[in-house]
Amino acid sequence: MPLLVAGIAVPALGRLQERRGVESGSAASFADNQYRLQMIGLAVDVTANHPWTGGGSRAFGWEKYHAWEPSESGVLPSDDDFVHNELLQVATDYGWIGAILVTAAVLAIGLRGVAGLATGEGGVARRAADAVSCGGLAAMTGTLLHSNFSFVTHTFPGALYLGLALGCALPRYRSEQAAAASPWPSISGAITAVALVLLTPLLAYAGGKGTMAYREAWPVFFGRERLATTAPGAAIDRMHAALEIWPSAEMAGDAAQLARRASQMKGLPDPERREKLSEAAELYAVARKWNPFDPAWSVNRANVLSALGRDQEAEAEFESAIALEGGMEGIFRARYYFARHLYGRWYRAWTRERRAGEALGGFLRARDLLREAETTTAAWVRGKEGRELLNGLEETISFLEGAKVKPEPVR
Repeated sequence: MPLLVAGIAVPALGRLQERRGVESGSAASFADNQYRLQMIGLAVDVTANHPWTGGGSRAFGWEKYHAWEPSESGVLPSDDDFVHNELLQVATDYGWIGAILVTAAVLAIGLRGVAGLATGEGGVARRAADAVSCGGLAAMTGTLLHSNFSFVTHTFPGALYLGLALGCALPRYRSEQAAAASPWPSISGAITAVALVLLTPLLAYAGGKGTMAYREAWPVFFGRERLATTAPGAAIDRMHAALEIWPSAEMAGDAAQLARRASQMKGLPDPERREKLSEAAELYAVARKWNPFDPAWSVNRANVLSALGRDQEAEAEFESAIALEGGMEGIFRARYYFARHLYGRWYRAWTRERRAGEALGGFLRARDLLREAETTTAAWVRGKEGRELLNGLEETISFLEGAKVKPEPVR
């Protein structure tokens, strides 16, 4: 049976990946868990800040930025909110008390199942019950093993599946034992069943809305349509429709990225370009509203505002992004983009308006930002453009200081 499943799954997975838009991939890259090991190390560091209480559901998504050490972890993706290890995810969300309670509950059920297998009497009916218990224990063990590498119980269907496995793992009772047992387990089970029945319409409603939003967004990024590349205008309209159905930070950020990309089309008149950039700035603000802890929304909005010439707003967003990104300068590059913005703004003010003193103050601030970036990222992460910007700033500052210009506050 495993050989048959593998024979079907391998080509099916390839077609599924192709349908999802993954153009290249190999079994080796699929099985490489170095990234997950880095996430586990980050999770352990995050739990050290609040070992017993936890940071709250999905707090790891932004707490990891401040726990990240470039010299230890390299460069990590910025958009992953999960540890990909369920026990550590529980520890980061709800503290080690929560993780210990979950572990103790699962361990107690497993041990009780094993004890029931060891102490049960014989007979055909008993052997059938033992077979169900063995199946439940095997399913529970496999599921929990899988949970060390990816989510299988952190979502609602996975939680239901694990609950069924735990239920099957428990030992069976003979009829006289069941009659003598306390009625409380039956009452609690009935209460749980009634609660699930009452919850079903709400889950169905949420699932229907989520499916409708996903249907709107699918042609934008996946499949043969790929509207994000082939028809940016239609793609933005579909993302607005998806946002109306299911508002979320990720979809607002994706829509903003599409508007920003549309503003860069060749031959676009300047008024239309500014309109697209303004739309992108508004959408990034929506994304930040839904998730104010993600630096990506602030740094992207700051770059858009800088392109629009809204300098004070842009600089406030850059400051916010730097505070949020923690040690992950190599991913969000908030300091680099802020320095680039300051260099462009004050170079224009110096050459066009002769505001040399204010410009020198802006250049010094930009140089300080790049030097701060050097302490958090390796040179290969900062790249050639970072080095070139720093060299240009050094030369400009030396020229102005050689001309006896003194830095002045911004008027």
